[in-house]
Amino acid sequence: MKFYKFARPIAIGLVACFLYSMPAWADEGTPQQKQKSSHFIQLPTGEAGQRKYFTNSELVTQNEKTVRFYDDILKDKVVLINFIYTDCKHACPLNSQTFSVIQNLLADKMESRVRLISISVDPENDTPATLREFSEKFIPGPGWKFLTGKKENIEAVMRKLGPYNPDIEGHSPLFIMGNVKTGHWRRMRGNVSPENIVKFLWVLLEKN
Repeated sequence: MKFYKFARPIAIGLVACFLYSMPAWADEGTPQQKQKSSHFIQLPTGEAGQRKYFTNSELVTQNEKTVRFYDDILKDKVVLINFIYTDCKHACPLNSQTFSVIQNLLADKMESRVRLISISVDPENDTPATLREFSEKFIPGPGWKFLTGKKENIEAVMRKLGPYNPDIEGHSPLFIMGNVKTGHWRRMRGNVSPENIVKFLWVLLEKN
């Protein structure tokens, strides 16, 4: 009994320390609890600051179009980003299916205001043609870009977005969403339902 008396407050204190030490990007709560934007973090605003922060690295789409990451992909959009590789058998296809549902739920906003971005963590093997073959399973519209490119350029982008891991199979399953123009960003676990992700995207759309 005495042990429990002292152990309980110690355990509570350790949990509190863990929670308060979580990075600002960490996922918290549900849309119902947090959708008023209290958990969105602020990243640089203004084109020059954003271009420098996110990098303007040269990447290549699944349709073999060369693009600049900030100028051609991020600028002025509300974006949802995930990380994939085409040999992945589990998380990547599931997350891509989630993206497919989201693009249908946001059909009238896709490309004009919202862009989905799937970045290969295995650019040495994921050529544009390989990405295109993978993407066709999910019927991407014009507002959903699959990106590959030189390994150093992909790594530069991933380091800025945060979840970089040199182990391909250990890459982050997180989704990253943001309103590029206003600088409001957050991360979300990939197992959140498409409907709840869309609720957060609407919060970002309303910030413009």
